[in-house]
Amino acid sequence: GYASLENVNIDKNSFTLSTWVYIKDEEQVFTFFSAKDQETGSSMVLNVRNGKLRFNITIDGNSMYNTLNLPVDYVNGWMPLIVIVDREAQEIRMCYDFDKVHSFAIPDALKRS
Repeated sequence: GYASLENVNIDKNSFTLSTWVYIKDEEQVFTFFSAKDQETGSSMVLNVRNGKLRFNITIDGNSMYNTLNLPVDYVNGWMPLIVIVDREAQEIRMCYDFDKVHSFAIPDALKRS
């Protein structure tokens, strides 16, 4: 299934993606959030692929790819995933399993006022 949200505006607004996931096969790709604005072409994807938590965001043709290596024993169990896009701080924060938060600066090409 899926949920649809209107007026999220990933180009300008801060937002948080948070979910609990059950992963049972490290070779599979699990996509948890995916969105594309048909008018602007802006998009984002949160997935797990080959032992990495990946968050990709594209605005006006400019992209940012953030990747975190997951622990070796991440398969076969439940795990919380959190991604925060903080426009005020101009950073993206990612964490899994409520562990250490990893921060990435938003590149100038993706910054919006």
